[in-house]
Amino acid sequence: ALGNLEEDHWEWHMFDTVKGGDYLVDQDAAEVLAREAIETVIELEHMGLPFNRTPDGRIDQRRFGGHTRNFGEAPVRRSCYAADRTGHMILQTLYQQCIKLGVRFYDEYHVVDLLFEGGDGGDGGRAAGVVAYRIADGELHTFRAKAVMLATGGFGRMYRVTSNAWSLTGDGVALVYRHGIPVEDMEFYQFHPTGIYKLGILLSEAARGEGGVLLNDAGERFMERYAPTLKDLAPRDLISRAIYQEIRAGRGIGGRDYVHLDVRHLGREVIEAKGVPFIFTGHPSMFGIMFTDRIPTEYRDWANTDHELYDAIAVGMHARGAMPEPDSREPWFICEAHSRGDIVDRVVSIFADSFHAALEAQRARARQQGAFLKGEVSPIIQQLGDDHSNFVGYTHTEADAAVVAILRGNALADLLTEGQEAELVLSTTPFYPEGGGQVGDRGNIVTPTGVFLVEDTQASGGAIVHRGRVVEGEIRASQRATATVDLHWRRGAARNHTGTHILHAALRTVLGTHVRQQGSLVTPDRLRFDFTHLEQTPREALTEVQQLANEKVRHDLEVQWRTTGYRQAIEAGALAFFGDKYGSEVRVVEIRENSHVFSAELCGGTHVHHTGQIGFIHIIREGAVAAGTRRIEAVTGRAAEAYLLEQQDRLLRIAERLNTSPAEVEDRIDALQSELERLRKQAEQLARVQAAALAEGLAAGAERVGEAALVVARVDALSQDVLRDVADRLRGRLKSALVILAADIEGRPAFLAAATPDLVARGVHAGTIIRAVAQAAGGGGGGRPDLAQAGAKDPSRIDAALAEGRRLGLEALSG
Repeated sequence: ALGNLEEDHWEWHMFDTVKGGDYLVDQDAAEVLAREAIETVIELEHMGLPFNRTPDGRIDQRRFGGHTRNFGEAPVRRSCYAADRTGHMILQTLYQQCIKLGVRFYDEYHVVDLLFEGGDGGDGGRAAGVVAYRIADGELHTFRAKAVMLATGGFGRMYRVTSNAWSLTGDGVALVYRHGIPVEDMEFYQFHPTGIYKLGILLSEAARGEGGVLLNDAGERFMERYAPTLKDLAPRDLISRAIYQEIRAGRGIGGRDYVHLDVRHLGREVIEAKGVPFIFTGHPSMFGIMFTDRIPTEYRDWANTDHELYDAIAVGMHARGAMPEPDSREPWFICEAHSRGDIVDRVVSIFADSFHAALEAQRARARQQGAFLKGEVSPIIQQLGDDHSNFVGYTHTEADAAVVAILRGNALADLLTEGQEAELVLSTTPFYPEGGGQVGDRGNIVTPTGVFLVEDTQASGGAIVHRGRVVEGEIRASQRATATVDLHWRRGAARNHTGTHILHAALRTVLGTHVRQQGSLVTPDRLRFDFTHLEQTPREALTEVQQLANEKVRHDLEVQWRTTGYRQAIEAGALAFFGDKYGSEVRVVEIRENSHVFSAELCGGTHVHHTGQIGFIHIIREGAVAAGTRRIEAVTGRAAEAYLLEQQDRLLRIAERLNTSPAEVEDRIDALQSELERLRKQAEQLARVQAAALAEGLAAGAERVGEAALVVARVDALSQDVLRDVADRLRGRLKSALVILAADIEGRPAFLAAATPDLVARGVHAGTIIRAVAQAAGGGGGGRPDLAQAGAKDPSRIDAALAEGRRLGLEALSG
């Protein structure tokens, strides 16, 4: 409730939150949300999130479903937004903050179980970590932790049509449920009322926020009947129920199960100026979908449309729209596709030239609207004027300068002493500030009285800020200084940045020109970037990409950069990426081979002068990060050499342990796997024989309690499977029996209780009995009335636990 455009208060926001949740919302939590939302938005803006701005520079706001003023009186402009990609920008901003703080991400790991200490979750145990399956090689990894937080999404994929990601199958909920931890609010789902008919691809709610209206088959704006005040800006559940009731009453389009979302009345100016998001949101993968006179709603089903751009655009439960011919100069609609690669491939192949031209034009408009991408200029920086931060880092790694300002906290300082941390602004600097995926430079700043160690360099409101601490003497404002970049750091980053360009160009050559970089991380040690591609990249293709990249490295091609106009650069074939900000003048980095341009990108980063300086590029891994988005990681130069030597050393160690040569390791592993399979089958056969023998002996010694038998025994069993087999055989042989078994399996006590159906009908509960037995041995467990198992830590307490089991068994059978 920033209230930048209209009067708004956090109390109104809280009311909308509670009411929008049908008063099922935790109202204390809703109050915290509404109170702290204002400061949180400002904090995100300070982190660099590029919110849209009003003409006077404030964060812009627009209407959204369920947002009202004066406790439901009328809609209010409350939703802050960043063009048509707010969620993506939040994700990118927070991810960059994590990287800056040194958070390590384990990508392509699938958590399969939780670790507990002191018993299972349902018995008061403490979560102590997770077990994860590394998708790249199938290895299981254990992650121990002081606390475990699951943020795995829900299980929306249980529905046939949904906008939820394919991975939301309830695995996270199942993890905790299997360990006896209570789950709550299982009936709550995230859902969206307006998705493309049959596909579930989301059309953002903000389209209604800008004035889009829902229409039934009669052309009626039916939400006026269901929500007379908020109309099409009602909460999601109300919108969904209204659509459902219209369809159920036979008022769906053509009598079918969809309605229309109409935005014809908004016009070109609103759509272009506000970035009305006719966007297939989710995990964006930047594909453009253009159609001449119809839009596919399913692979086999096409929708007829009208034929005038902006005058016949209706997108909603059944999407339809009119688009210009491929050679037309009229603007296209640019959409982000969540899936449906079959349709995208067909359309993009037909309209490739127009698509890329339209995409670049749309990005140019977004940049004109978003001169805020670096955030607001700090008032402190404004005090310094314009005579500072003259960047000479493309040609120099050392420069003479003056200390223009010392920043500590949110104030200017005149003096820094040894050990103090601060930020310095220089008149001239060779330090490259973090940007374009490349981390900021490190080094030192030396004045006549002290040495300042630069640990990070950032761009802040038009100033280049050097963050670090005084390691010797003192630093004063206005002193002359010599700024020197750490050459090892700079050269490593330059190698990896040029390597990023080469790998990107190689991917486009091998996989196709639909590949486009979606964000990157360039450090002195490694490189990583995401790119658009609809399927897993085959190993053979990755090999071809790496070979092509290293061919360009061996050819020692010159890396050139030049400054030119943005339009001229794009027309010349240079690539510009989603999320970057460009002015009228841009820097183009090119790698040419003879007269052929191998790579040309708009880039402000630092690079090597010749590709041969990279040495070698080695791809470490490639995998999925979102629908239609892949991630590739690689190392170059000495890091690549160290990585390959480490892999070679690992292979030699494995070969030595297998008593074979490196060339025969695979054959040796195949032979061992065959032997293990043979031994497994043999072990299973022996286990069945063991179970039969154990059951025979225990049945003969069963204790009779009335008409039922009680078996309480410690047995030699290799696994829980053997215990279950023995119990099943005893129940089958004795007909009416309660069985309580214990075994020392690999140094840990294992317990099992089983009861026949007649005893369960009398009230005997194996789960209750085995829990008490395990607790006597310092463990825990439970299960069904007819079968339950448990574990403990101390094998010396097994006999005492069985004594307790016998007492409980006699008590249960005598009752």
